[in-house]
Amino acid sequence: MSSPFEPPREKLGSLAQAARSKHLKQVRGILLFIGIITVAFNAYQFFMAEELLDAELKKQGIARVDPQKKQEAIRIIHLLAGGLMALGVLYIVFAVIVHQFPVAVTVTALVVYVGAAIIFAVLTNNWESLAQGLWMKIIIVVLMVKGIQTAIVYQKERDEEARARAEVEPDYE
Repeated sequence: MSSPFEPPREKLGSLAQAARSKHLKQVRGILLFIGIITVAFNAYQFFMAEELLDAELKKQGIARVDPQKKQEAIRIIHLLAGGLMALGVLYIVFAVIVHQFPVAVTVTALVVYVGAAIIFAVLTNNWESLAQGLWMKIIIVVLMVKGIQTAIVYQKERDEEARARAEVEPDYE
């Protein structure tokens, strides 16, 4: 015997799923933000590598530099900035597909975000870089962890709804 409260419970489930979907849209926004900022910042460094290197050398009081070493340094800047631009593009792709693969994308995005920060600190031998913008990094990590929690529940409920539809709808093979 069904209770008169069952339909509102189903509606409540869809409302909760809608709220989770809204939270995934926020995760999408975070991923887009990270991706766009990463691409823009590193594109600037890529295209301004020589000027940025000259400014840093001038700031350090170095007037004469071996042209080959300077070109080697510019190639390294291009390599790092290009790799980080590719990482930014990856985050934009994550933003596009987060609703299709919520758990995989949110977990991978968090691992890549933390891993990239650590790898960058190792490559540049600048552990202080982990502390730069620390408050922003903490906010992003906390929001991404909350996004993972939402993604797990969202995907579980979405999969349950798909199973329920599959059981109700006849198979026409």
